[in-house]
Amino acid sequence: MMSLVEAGPGVFAPLMAGALLYHPKVTGDKLLPNVFQTHPSGSAAFYSVYECADGNWVQLGCVHVGFITTAATVMGIKEVLNDPKFNRGRPPQDTQEDRELRAIVAQVIRTKPYAEWASIFDAADVPFAQARLTEESLDDPQVAANGMVIELQDPEVGPLVQMGVPIELSATPGKIKGPRALPGTQPGRLPDDLPDIAPVSHSQSAPTAPFDPPLKGIRVLEITNLIAGPTAGRLLADLGADVIKFEPLDGDMSRPIGRTYFFNLNAHKRSMSVNTRTPEGKEVAQKVAATADVLLANMRPGATERMGIGPDVLQTLNPRIIETHVTGYGWRGPYAHRPGIDPLAQALMGLQRAQGGPGNPPVFPAQLAPTDFTTGAMGALGAILALFVRERTGVVQRVDSNLLNGGIMLSSEWFTRYAGKPTRRLADKGQYGLDVLHRLYQVRDGWIYVVAETPAERLALCRALDCEDVSRADADAPAGCHPAEVPLAQTLAQRFAGLTLAESLTRLQQAGVSCAPAVEGHSELFLDDPHAAANDMVVMHQHPVIGRLRLARHYIRFGNTQVVPGRPTPLLGEHTREILQEAGFTEQDIAALYTKGIARTEESVGV
Repeated sequence: MMSLVEAGPGVFAPLMAGALLYHPKVTGDKLLPNVFQTHPSGSAAFYSVYECADGNWVQLGCVHVGFITTAATVMGIKEVLNDPKFNRGRPPQDTQEDRELRAIVAQVIRTKPYAEWASIFDAADVPFAQARLTEESLDDPQVAANGMVIELQDPEVGPLVQMGVPIELSATPGKIKGPRALPGTQPGRLPDDLPDIAPVSHSQSAPTAPFDPPLKGIRVLEITNLIAGPTAGRLLADLGADVIKFEPLDGDMSRPIGRTYFFNLNAHKRSMSVNTRTPEGKEVAQKVAATADVLLANMRPGATERMGIGPDVLQTLNPRIIETHVTGYGWRGPYAHRPGIDPLAQALMGLQRAQGGPGNPPVFPAQLAPTDFTTGAMGALGAILALFVRERTGVVQRVDSNLLNGGIMLSSEWFTRYAGKPTRRLADKGQYGLDVLHRLYQVRDGWIYVVAETPAERLALCRALDCEDVSRADADAPAGCHPAEVPLAQTLAQRFAGLTLAESLTRLQQAGVSCAPAVEGHSELFLDDPHAAANDMVVMHQHPVIGRLRLARHYIRFGNTQVVPGRPTPLLGEHTREILQEAGFTEQDIAALYTKGIARTEESVGV
């Protein structure tokens, strides 16, 4: 009998594809270029981090006008939003109006300590979170409620606290088997209560014909907004699943925003638009859910029940459906009722404090939305694991992931507590890097990032730049920098300043020093790159409104497997009629749904 690896296709997931997950690449003939955030505190006045009266920091996450109005009201500045120049709290970034509104919000936040603001915002349902250190989050009650704190006895450091399992499967949950095993020692044995897995039989030779895409024949009913949920759906669609994006009549919240990421994260899906606040709309949701293998939702707990497709209803309609939920904080615990947004999880798990570095305010890395994309990937992985278990054992279960757990994943190296734990390396004051040999340097025509941490790499770097490895002490060393490194930093900076980017890369690559150009994030730089084309990581579709639409793809590749052709990002409700037909609705039923305004299909405009 051959193993699965021998008989099945190979799986390829390069680091470049992993980076693409956090920075979706897309261009369109009529798609406005992405506007990158330039303010370190956040992308808008009510979507930024502020210092409170007691020196603590609070991150606001008012992602839409409703939240902005509520926040301004409880802060006592609602009348400010009446001024047309502030555009209801969302003025263009980095304008005089934006700076003025930020100053108003900052002044108000400084009038109360964090605990008082937390009580006010929580009672009013304003999205907020404290920006704190990663180590402080170990004692958070919501982290404990999610089962994300595990105590172990490490063979070297003794008592150890670390993260738990970030993806929760209701019937076959993951487990921490025990502490790490030192080299040369026996690892812990597997638990005795793992479910029996039926063996898989394989032919003696791999088929010559290409395999079907891994998720061909799987239907996903996706009810999501913004980034985390759509990311999970996009990854499942890329693997061959038929992903139905189920939207309200005004669409996914990020449709009207017009951000470029919407066109990337929702490509390769079909869209239907139905008003589930009506009995007829709930019936549509139920009939479509009855045909699905997976329900994927990223709403607050209880939202699917209000749509008529809660767990009890689904159990009757479709006992084989796998519920996959992506939430802000999880389904139980003190924060479960709160609105969850990426910057809030960043703040709570110490990502913003780490990004800011010592002596700086917290910094919100909005360009990456790290907990959103990480949690979306966890949701997709959880759904696939549950599908695998269903196929092998018949067990149907529920999958849960959340932004808070995603933040713990990203902070896992420092989400730990033990005796003798080293001090965390953080960005320097200027946020160029971690230290002299792990940072950005400016060259004549751009920037280069260098990593040369071993003695051999350090020597190779100095030789490549024709400079000595200076190591004398300097009394004027800046805070957080070892005095001996100051002359070396100055010397390296001078050498790089006299070289072009091409010259720097050539010298360092020939010397075996790890380095990379720091390029701008514009999508075309990747989509036009010959390396991306050579690896078939770019696809082009014709969109009925945007025109030629180019996207990054193949985050994961399977050898000897048919390529998923995909489809352009759908218009709102573009496939409503055909999906209703597939769910068993008659033409008369469908016409009535459109006439009553319960179903919608956006009109396309030719290009």
